[in-house]
Amino acid sequence: MSKLLKKIQGYTLIETAIVLAIIGMLVGTFTSAYTIYVKDKEFKGTDAAVEKATNALISYVNIYGRYPCPAQPNLGRGQPGHGMELCAPDNDLLNSIPAAGNCFEYATAANSLTEGVCVEESTATVTDKRVLRGSLPFKALNLPEDETIDQYGNKLNYAVTYSMLDEDTFSIQTGKSGAVALVDDNDHAITNGAHFYVFSSGKNGLGAYTRGGVLSTSCPTSLAQENENCDTTVGDGTYRYAQKSDKAGNTFYDDQGYYRAQLNIQKWEYSDTNSADIKHKVTGKLVIGAPAAADLTTSSKVEVKGVVYADNGVIMSDQICDTTAKHGDMNPACFTSEMIGGQIAEGEGLQCPNDDIDGSGQYMVGIQNGRVICEDEIYVSCSGSTFIREIKADGSIVCSNPPPASCPPMTLTVCGDPITVGTRVHGSYGYFISGTCNEKDTPTSELVAEDCNLHGQAYKCYDGNWIKRNYYRNNYPCTCTEKYRTRNYARCTVGYTGWRTYVQKYNCPQQRWYWYSSVSNENCECDPGAINDRPGRCPEGLTGRPVDRYIMDCTDETWLYQGPAPTSVPCTCPFYEDDVNSIGCADGFKGIYEVITKWVCPDGVGGSTAGFWDTDNNITIDSCECDNSYVDPETDPCPAGEVGTIQMKYEKTWICDSATSGHFGERKLVANDCVPIEPPTCHWEATSTASPTGTPIGKPLGDTCECNIDKAPYGCYTGGDDDAQNYTCTCK
Repeated sequence: MSKLLKKIQGYTLIETAIVLAIIGMLVGTFTSAYTIYVKDKEFKGTDAAVEKATNALISYVNIYGRYPCPAQPNLGRGQPGHGMELCAPDNDLLNSIPAAGNCFEYATAANSLTEGVCVEESTATVTDKRVLRGSLPFKALNLPEDETIDQYGNKLNYAVTYSMLDEDTFSIQTGKSGAVALVDDNDHAITNGAHFYVFSSGKNGLGAYTRGGVLSTSCPTSLAQENENCDTTVGDGTYRYAQKSDKAGNTFYDDQGYYRAQLNIQKWEYSDTNSADIKHKVTGKLVIGAPAAADLTTSSKVEVKGVVYADNGVIMSDQICDTTAKHGDMNPACFTSEMIGGQIAEGEGLQCPNDDIDGSGQYMVGIQNGRVICEDEIYVSCSGSTFIREIKADGSIVCSNPPPASCPPMTLTVCGDPITVGTRVHGSYGYFISGTCNEKDTPTSELVAEDCNLHGQAYKCYDGNWIKRNYYRNNYPCTCTEKYRTRNYARCTVGYTGWRTYVQKYNCPQQRWYWYSSVSNENCECDPGAINDRPGRCPEGLTGRPVDRYIMDCTDETWLYQGPAPTSVPCTCPFYEDDVNSIGCADGFKGIYEVITKWVCPDGVGGSTAGFWDTDNNITIDSCECDNSYVDPETDPCPAGEVGTIQMKYEKTWICDSATSGHFGERKLVANDCVPIEPPTCHWEATSTASPTGTPIGKPLGDTCECNIDKAPYGCYTGGDDDAQNYTCTCK
C-alpha cells in the first residue's frame, strides 16, 4: 500500500512581514487623510457658524439701532434665561452692572460673581471702555440654537461694547463707538475700536461652555496665545484674532472668530466739535427729492426738488434770485441778501435812514430795484365813524363800522327774585329761572306729579343793554312737573326671565332725569329647565376641555347636575415628546451626556388615567470621552518654618485607561517659592541718652545677645551713677 502525501503550503515570515508593512502604509495613509478631512470639516463648519452669527448681529443692529446683550453662557436648555439677552443683574435694567473683572447672572441681583455675563474694561480710546462677554443670544437673533454651537459642541463666545447695547448711547462717532481691542499673534494691535467679536474657543474648548451650560475646559496658565480669549478675570477687554497654529506650547492657537469695526467711509459723519451736528463728506453735488430722470448735470452744489421749510430756523444765503433764473445763467436775476439782512452802518439792509427834519426817521413804503423806498410821513384814515380793519398787500386799507357794545355784569329781576348776570356779547340770549320746589321722599307709582313754584324769564343783550323777551326757553311753562319712571337696567341672570329695573326721578328746577333707586331683581322670575353650562378643568396629567351641564329646578331655585355638556371634551392623557437634558461630562472627560425622561400614559395616549414623567427610569446616553489633556491643579501652603507668595503648586495629569475610564497620575510639583524663615539677629542697644566717660562693665553696645535670655537692663560705668547707661536686647 502506498501513502498519499499532501503538501501543506503557507506564507513564510518574510512574506508575512511584507504584507503587514503594505497594510500598515495603506492604513496610515487613509488615517492621515481621514484626520485631515475631519479637521477641515470642523474648521469650515465652525467658520460658517461664526460668520452666520456675525451677519445676524449686523442685521439686528440695522433693525433695532443697537446690538443685543450677551446671553448667560452657564445655562442649559430648560433653565430661565437660556439663550436670552442679559443686560443687567437679574435681567432688571434698574440694577447696575458690576465693575470690570466681575460677572452677573439671570437669576440673581448680585454683581460680584465669577460666572455668567462678565464685565471687562478695554484699552480703547473711547468714552465708555466697558465690554460685556457671554454667549450669543440666539433667541433675540431669531437663530436656531444649533447654529450658535461650534463643531466641538460648545457655545460661540460673544464680546460686545456696552455703550452700543442701548439705542440712546449707540454711536458710530470716533471716541464713542467700539471698545473691543483686538491683537494678532505677535500682540500687534489690529483695532482698538471693534463693535463686537464673535469667536469659537476651538477644539480644546478653553473657557467655553457646552450646550448644557457646563464649563468645557478651564483656562490654563501655560498657553499665552490662547489665554487672551479665554481669561475673563483680568477684565482688559482685549482679544486675539490670529491664524490657527497647531504647534504645541505657548504659540498654540485654535480659536476662530469674526469682528466688526468702523472701517468703511461714511457719506455722513458727526462733527468733531459738536456731536449734535453732521456733515456730508462727498465732494460732488447733493440732490434731495430728485426723480429717476432728473437732470443732475447742473453746476449747483445742492439742489432741492421741492419745497424747503425752516420752522423757527435760519436760512443763510449770499444771493436771492428770481424764479426765472436758470442754473446755467452767468448773470441771473439776483440780488445780494445783504440788501435785506446786512449791516445798516455799512449802507446795507432794508431800513430807512434817520434823515427827516424832526429826527424821528423815515418810513419804508416799498422796495424797488433792490433798494428801499422811504417817505417822511405815511397817513391813512377812514371816513366818518368807521375805523381801519385791515391793510391789503397793495397798501390800501379796509374800513368798517365799530362792533356793537357788550352787556356789562348786572343784576336782573326774575319773577321778583334778583339774579346776577355776567358779561355777555351783543346778540346773546340768557334764560334765568327762580323759585322753589318741594320734593317727595319716595314715589307712590311709576308716574307721580307734584307742582313746583318755578318761574323763568328770557333776556337778550343788545348793544350794551339787557332787553326782556316775551318767551321762555324751550317753551316750558312756568310750572315744572316732578315725576318718576321705572327703567330696565339689564336682563336677569341665567336661570331667570325678565329685566332688572331701577327708578328715575325728574327733578325741578333742574328739569333733568336723575338716577333715584338701586337696581332691583323683583321682576326676575325663575325659568324652569334653563340650561347653564359651566367649564371645568382637568386634573394634573390630563388635558381636555370639560363642560358640566346644569338645569334650573324652580321648586327650590337650585341648579341640578345633568352630566357633561354636548360641547364637553373629556380629560385624556396627552402625548409629550421626550424631555432631553444635556449635561457636561465630569473632569477628565470631554463631550456631553444626555438624560432622557419619558412621558408615560398608564392607559395609553388618550386614556383616562393621568400621565406622569417617569424619572425613575431615565435613559442615559453617555457621549463622554476620556481627555488626556486634562490637568488638575492643586496648591499647598508652605511648610512650617518657610514662607512664599505662590506657595507650592502641584499638577495631577489625567491618564486615560480607555475611552470611558481613567485615573490621575502621580502628583508633580510644578512651582515652589517657599523659603526658610531667617532667624532674627539680636544686639544690645541703648535706651537712654547718657554719655558715659568711664570704662563699661559688661558687654558693650552693639554686641550680640539673645532675646529673653540676656536680662541685663543696663551697663555700668566707673565714675559715678551719672555715667550709667541703660541697655536693651533688640532683635531685627
